[in-house]
Amino acid sequence: MRKRASTWTTLQQLKTRRYERMQARLSECARAVEQRDRECLSCTQEVDACVARLDAFDTALADKAAAGEPIGIEAILQHQHFRTVLEERCRAAEQTLATARQALQHARDETATVQRTISKLQAQAQVYAEKAASAQRAWQAQREAAEEDDAIEALLGLRLHRAARGAGQ
Repeated sequence: MRKRASTWTTLQQLKTRRYERMQARLSECARAVEQRDRECLSCTQEVDACVARLDAFDTALADKAAAGEPIGIEAILQHQHFRTVLEERCRAAEQTLATARQALQHARDETATVQRTISKLQAQAQVYAEKAASAQRAWQAQREAAEEDDAIEALLGLRLHRAARGAGQ
């Protein structure tokens, strides 16, 4: 019985140590989620700024035309070139944002997986602790029963000895 209690205790300790390692991993995951979230925010701001620059650039040309200012072919070609450059920057920023969102989702998924593992380990450790306690109680009860049997045998032996001494007198 004592060996069973020791086995359950060892299993519980192993699960507890793994649980503690997974708690550390969960902290790492939380930091990764925070980092990815900051990256997404930064990328979103970059995309928004790029779109705003593109809109402002187009609006400036439209305002110039609306004001009746002459717009030459050189200005139109230059506008088209700058617009193409801005569109490429916007696409690159959007692609970076998409990658950042994927990384954020991956970090969240990993966090959820680690949390499920932690819950499972905690439950297993609790079961092992309960089994260890039960085995310890059973061993203690068995030991107490054996001590009680020994005490009864000693009392019976003492009575027999007294009875034999009393009969011999």
